[in-house]
Amino acid sequence: MTTTVGVRTAAPRVRDVLAVGRPAFWVVSIVPYYVGILLATRRLVPPLEDWPRLIVGAVVMGPLVWLAVLAINDAYDLPSDRLNPRKSKSPLLDGRITLRAVKRIAFAAAVAAVGISLHVGIVFALGVLLAVLLGYAYSVPPVRLKTRAGFDVAVNALALGAFGPLAGWAAVNPDLSDFPWLMGLQGTLAAVGLYLPTTLADLGADRVPHDRGPVRCADDVPDRVRRLDRGGGAVGAAGRDRHDHPAQHARARGGDGAGADRGVPEADRAGADVQGRDRAGLAVPLSVRHLRADLYRDALDLTVLLH
Repeated sequence: MTTTVGVRTAAPRVRDVLAVGRPAFWVVSIVPYYVGILLATRRLVPPLEDWPRLIVGAVVMGPLVWLAVLAINDAYDLPSDRLNPRKSKSPLLDGRITLRAVKRIAFAAAVAAVGISLHVGIVFALGVLLAVLLGYAYSVPPVRLKTRAGFDVAVNALALGAFGPLAGWAAVNPDLSDFPWLMGLQGTLAAVGLYLPTTLADLGADRVPHDRGPVRCADDVPDRVRRLDRGGGAVGAAGRDRHDHPAQHARARGGDGAGADRGVPEADRAGADVQGRDRAGLAVPLSVRHLRADLYRDALDLTVLLH
């Protein structure tokens, strides 16, 4: 007799949800929000009667909006995040939160942000709705603005440099006609200068073509990142291709078959075929250092695979 036991997926823990929301990022929007309050009230400390409304606005601008946009961004950046050493401790990557759960978290945070913002004011709430929609358009296909030249920087710069002060102003005064728009422009230009250097940190992972649809390991990643055999074997497709088609790989390497892996550390050659498995079944490289060092060489192999 066979007994079937149902396994219930545990709900995400609070600390894991907070990790998705990146508390360190909250100040990035709360400071411009405070600048808007400062411009509207012309006081370092706003009147006490405004504090409850302004605190609610700060909760929306910090935890809720960031959780909504970062969670949906993590969900659709999963293929590249697997190759990014900076994201190795992400709750989504190490299995503490599932892909379905992180999408639900994003939607719940977005609804909560818009709903709670109504207590601050209708103009403030419309701005939050626009920010959330822009966050989804930034990450979710087919729009996915972050993959379109110029839009990545423009969206982040406007969201931080202009939307933050506007939100703070709207929390005090819903009439935006007197808002000092020159300050919005100044903030946007400052955000451009601060944001551009951060894109260099993810350059290696972003070079891998992962924005063409669902993840297809044989096409979308270098030869050291392959899906393990469905039969349970630990030999990756890269190893089989290398042994079955040595001439093709020799041409991609720019040399003969015997010298195709010349200069590659022995541990790297061994690790190319034996991989670990993550929750989604995608093999991950044993050494991220080797993956980064051989990025351009792997691009040649990728060209062969695509053609």
